[in-house]
Amino acid sequence: MLLLSMMSIAMISRITLAGAEASRREAEEHQVKMKQWVKTYIYNVSLCKLLNLIAKGLKGQPVSEQELDISGPVRILIVNEGGSPVKLEHMAVQAIGSIVHESDLDVKLPPGGWIAYSPRDIGLPEDYKALMDALDMIILFGGRETYNATYFQPPPITYVEVGDDGECSEP
Repeated sequence: MLLLSMMSIAMISRITLAGAEASRREAEEHQVKMKQWVKTYIYNVSLCKLLNLIAKGLKGQPVSEQELDISGPVRILIVNEGGSPVKLEHMAVQAIGSIVHESDLDVKLPPGGWIAYSPRDIGLPEDYKALMDALDMIILFGGRETYNATYFQPPPITYVEVGDDGECSEP
């Protein structure tokens, strides 16, 4: 009887520990996924012009009417804003209810890494207003994950690089 009781207690403990261990593994996997933020920004401003405007404003310098025009070509920027590398394997673009572009990718984005497209590269209109009206979503797949966070706004200006000579470059 004592042996049966001990075996029962051991089995119950094992089942409880297995469940707790599985929950811990799942929580760790979920935590890693939460750190991987792949975002797609769609915008039509020059980030360099925007940075110049902000810098002049912070310094209290006068801004000319010409410098207020920060327009630029329409860009689509896909960025890894998470804390670990992300591998992107496939892209699908859906506009007006149907897939207008699909392609295989072999891209590994480090934290802060990015890839840029013009709308025509992925079957979308060049006009920003038409693009906003037509685009349903840009979906990226990789590592058994799906990323479809799309924003119609400029990305943070941290993606602008200013060289030692003061030359500004943007994605």
